[in-house]
Amino acid sequence: MSHTTRRYLIPIVLLGMAAVLSGAVRRSRSETPQATFGLEKMPLQLGGFRGRVLPSDESVFAYLSADEMIDRMYVDPEETHTVKLSVVFARGWRALHSPRSCYMNQGWAVIEDGPHEMALAEGSAGTIHATRLVMSKPDGARFVAVYTFATGPGTTGSWFLHSARMAFGGAKRGGALVAAVAPSSTAASDPGATAAAEGLVRQALHFMQERWEGAGKSSLDSES
Repeated sequence: MSHTTRRYLIPIVLLGMAAVLSGAVRRSRSETPQATFGLEKMPLQLGGFRGRVLPSDESVFAYLSADEMIDRMYVDPEETHTVKLSVVFARGWRALHSPRSCYMNQGWAVIEDGPHEMALAEGSAGTIHATRLVMSKPDGARFVAVYTFATGPGTTGSWFLHSARMAFGGAKRGGALVAAVAPSSTAASDPGATAAAEGLVRQALHFMQERWEGAGKSSLDSES
């Protein structure tokens, strides 16, 4: 075999091997059974919050290509705030989008936007890394949103960081977006609405933490 022939043959062989390996990886993933996370089992009585099920938008669910999605409306323990909870679970990183972008596409303007940290539910050690938004519309409507992206190993308020985490090893465990939205009566900071949204995110994550595959009770404590 001539040197020229070998020079062209080697890349062809390598490409063929890559194709075979790629196919094997795809087959192994498709043949691996994926357990249902079970978001629908999230209680309507959640740490003092009382809720009801809202119908999920099937067009949004189809667009996201998510594994599971729930929408709930809760009343806080003091019965002073109603809070909408939305949770999306997926094993593909593309299914989870930034709520900020979604709200802005719906005509909401950003008043405040920044990182937000809070403690886990009572009895769990660690910190929830989230984002807090205050949004408004020209008609005077306002709301406070607290959201976090979660996997078993940690939480973050950054869509970019969560996407990277999912793309490099988090797909098997899966990831979730947990967002709580409370109407606000003030133009800027609203401690009551913030506390209500915080509390619901905290309780929802506590439920998810108990169900996460292979996760320990202190696994939602790191943003790295």
